[in-house]
Amino acid sequence: MPFLSVNTIVMLMTFVAFVLAIGLHNGMEGVIATVLGDTSLAREGKLTFNPLRHMTPFGTVVAVITSFTFTLPGGLGWGRLVRPDARRLRTGPNAGLVILALSGILTYFIVGLLIALVFSRFLLSQHDLATLVNCIDTGAKGGPLQGCLATWQPGWLLRAEQFVYIFGYVNLILGFLNLIPLYPLDGYHILFAFLPTNAAISFRNGEQWHELILAGIFFLLPLLLSLGQFPVQFTPLGLLQSASLNVISSLADHGLPGAFNLFFSL
Repeated sequence: MPFLSVNTIVMLMTFVAFVLAIGLHNGMEGVIATVLGDTSLAREGKLTFNPLRHMTPFGTVVAVITSFTFTLPGGLGWGRLVRPDARRLRTGPNAGLVILALSGILTYFIVGLLIALVFSRFLLSQHDLATLVNCIDTGAKGGPLQGCLATWQPGWLLRAEQFVYIFGYVNLILGFLNLIPLYPLDGYHILFAFLPTNAAISFRNGEQWHELILAGIFFLLPLLLSLGQFPVQFTPLGLLQSASLNVISSLADHGLPGAFNLFFSL
């Protein structure tokens, strides 16, 4: 996946998409926990899709950094871990935690894939594709690209569609991120449920360090690998970005290479 020309509007949309995705994800997990029999989240006022109730300072700072400082659009970060009363889950505590975590991960992937499969196909079937192909072939970016597309769609609609695509991409990158078994990601619940009792207790007692470990993986590790006699260009964030962009662009292009990337170049 080639590096894209990311402007300030794309960066801002990426961060807003992250905020909304966190609210949708945590709200859906709260709904699933309630369906499974735990009403504690509703009593505590945590059964809400309001992202402001689910964001954490550390995860939000990471999202700001990755949204506004990288060549590829970022949107990587995390919110609060949804903690149900596992004893109340009718499927049992361990199975309930796994179901809850998988529901959160699937929420991210389903949203991203639906946008790529449904929205893009509707979009590309409703407009003058000759104009779109011409604008893609010119390789224009920013204002010139918007001018080229003016006969295809009005500016406000282009921006709306641009945000929908970015929202789908951010959901995919968060879905891949949450496979990591560290607090406060969904993978934490999955690993915790499968660990023996003593190991699970030790794992949970060390969760206050997990966010620092995550920051080290995504920021410190690439720096350390780039140093030394044989520097290695390995960026975990880049892997998540490329995987997400490849998935959504392969589905969204709908036979028109570059159709998805176009929305990152406006």
